[in-house]
Amino acid sequence: MYIIGNAFAPANCRQREYRIGEDCCPTCPAGMYVKQHCTEFTGTSCTPCTEGTYQDDINGQEQCYSCTNCNAGLGLKVKKFCTSTSDALCENLDGYFCIDYNRGGCIAAQRHTVCSPGQYISQRGTADKDTECLQCTDGTFSDGTSSSCQPHTKCESVGLKQIQPGSNSTDSECREHDDNTGLVAGIILGLILVMLAIISAIILTVGRKKISVLFHMYFIGNAFAPANCRQAEYRVGGDCCPACPAGMYVKKHCTEFTGTSCRHCTEGTYQDDINGREQCYSCTNCNAGLGLKVKKVCTPTSDALCENLDGYFCIDYNRGGCIAARKHTVCSPGQYVSQRGTADKDTECLQCTDGTFSDGTSSSCQPHTKCESMGLKQIQPGSDSTDSECGGHHVYTRLVPGIITGLILVIILAIILTVQRKKISGKC
Repeated sequence: MYIIGNAFAPANCRQREYRIGEDCCPTCPAGMYVKQHCTEFTGTSCTPCTEGTYQDDINGQEQCYSCTNCNAGLGLKVKKFCTSTSDALCENLDGYFCIDYNRGGCIAAQRHTVCSPGQYISQRGTADKDTECLQCTDGTFSDGTSSSCQPHTKCESVGLKQIQPGSNSTDSECREHDDNTGLVAGIILGLILVMLAIISAIILTVGRKKISVLFHMYFIGNAFAPANCRQAEYRVGGDCCPACPAGMYVKKHCTEFTGTSCRHCTEGTYQDDINGREQCYSCTNCNAGLGLKVKKVCTPTSDALCENLDGYFCIDYNRGGCIAARKHTVCSPGQYVSQRGTADKDTECLQCTDGTFSDGTSSSCQPHTKCESMGLKQIQPGSDSTDSECGGHHVYTRLVPGIITGLILVIILAIILTVQRKKISGKC
């Protein structure tokens, strides 16, 4: 019985087989899973992994693994797309740094620290490290977005008066000195106007009709027409006011007695030139929902620049940045990626030829598996999107070992019975 028991004990399965109970079944190839296990009369039935799942090795599993989700809400984006034979790999989004890696990809990321007003960026964040911030020293300031602290403006050195001292996050606020220059100029101009009016009246009274009234009015009007403002000034009504510098806007226009009062642009706004505007421009929003991300952050003196997210290509540019993007085309099952999409071009897809297949994610179509060449039988022909489905060895290849084993058993039993009969006949 020991001999018989060991003769039929299950042997270890071969390399491309897996165990089910006491039997060994042929494995399914990478990219497929077991739809039905083999039996005494049929081989293993395999089915391709569905979209969003994968199998990266030969296997005897009844389902494929779920692809890793590179969740943008967790600061991740796709580095390598999931296919039926390999999992997706993730990397951190711009503005995040990776805090945990696995199998060549990032599985956890954290947003870069945003420096506070009064601090400057001593080390910009990278894909592996957080941003480092340091405090501004006395006499300097930063809004938190610059890589160094700037010294406060010395109002007196530019011929202006300080009306608000600077802090560690804002510059000094300057304006022109209060003086009577405007008042004196106004009085002088008024006297000239009166004198010209008197002279005109005298000329008209004397009767010099050759000089028309229209000429006098034109002469007087042009004598007091406002001149063009200088380069660093702007016009308000008939007056010229000193312009505010880049990064600031006009809080209050100049008057006859006071200069222009300027304020710093608030967060999310900018002014990129000297100006006389009463508000700063709104920073461009690099909306991830529209396929955009920040290429250059907005500062008080310059607008943000955008670029397309991975998986998108730019369809409209402006001033060195992308202002509109579109998602790369996803090739359909039965097509292959003939040209992967770039930042400037869409993905190009081509149809698989007869006898080949692709699930739409590969860069070439694969030939259908020839089941017979592997000693298997075809139970489902391949299509342009799926491989051939192969079963186990033909039923007769499984019957032969069973028949041989049965014959060995019969022979062993016959030998045992013959020996026992000889012993009995010898005793008689």
